[in-house]
Amino acid sequence: MSSQQQLIDALGLLPHPEGGFYKETYRSERSLEGEERNLLTSIYFLLTSENVSRFHRIKSDELWYFHAGSPLIVHTLSEATCNTTSGSIYQKASNPFSGFQKTPFSAASF
Repeated sequence: MSSQQQLIDALGLLPHPEGGFYKETYRSERSLEGEERNLLTSIYFLLTSENVSRFHRIKSDELWYFHAGSPLIVHTLSEATCNTTSGSIYQKASNPFSGFQKTPFSAASF
């Protein structure tokens, strides 16, 4: 069994709608006033070289934590810019309403 499959099984990860695998680990009981969105959620998220995150937009800030595997390449789009960030960043924040995509830095990564 591959190390990525071991992680998927051990953490109970499911396919994520934008690509990769995830498991929600926390959901705040509070929500944003006037919206049906929880104030905070937290997930485990795993990308593989065969299953990358597709471009999408988010409505809230996101924090990403690097735990294992290959670093990510993060492609971001906004009205004014197109950027690529790569390397071993152990925590990254993404602003809402920008489009972004994430791919593993190494083709042999999980």
